[in-house]
Amino acid sequence: MLKLTGGLFIIISCSLLGKYVGLGYIKKLRLHEKLLQMYNETTVLLEYSYMTFDEIVKSLNNSPAFYEFDFLCVSTSDINIRYDMLSKIDCWNKIENEESKDNLKAFFSQLGTTDNQGQITYSKLAAEREKEIINRNKNDLMRRSKLASSISFSAGILLTIMLI
Repeated sequence: MLKLTGGLFIIISCSLLGKYVGLGYIKKLRLHEKLLQMYNETTVLLEYSYMTFDEIVKSLNNSPAFYEFDFLCVSTSDINIRYDMLSKIDCWNKIENEESKDNLKAFFSQLGTTDNQGQITYSKLAAEREKEIINRNKNDLMRRSKLASSISFSAGILLTIMLI
């Protein structure tokens, strides 16, 4: 009976470990969806509020939806706000997809450099690129999440069988 209880604990702990690894992949997908939300919110800010670059960055930084975007935490009183933000994006390690990181750098390097209609168009294009990245990577990340869960469950069963 003790071996069966120990085996049950092994199976449960391995399954939970697999779920934890699988949630990491889901978290990456949610981060891309937050980037898409940021692009869409920037479009709205440009269309209806006619904000400048500094005001947009301050508004995004103050939004609780984007608290995990560390690169937005720059001093808006500094004259080199764009340079500081782009260097923070280069060092930002929460996103591993280089295409998405390049999209983010290109978005903030172009934001505030043209007239308002040009910025709105560029913001919409950045959102479309992020949608394409999400659609391309969604199946892969979901598959990896399920694979991590199933492999860890199988490893728990294998360990239990070896102990019994």
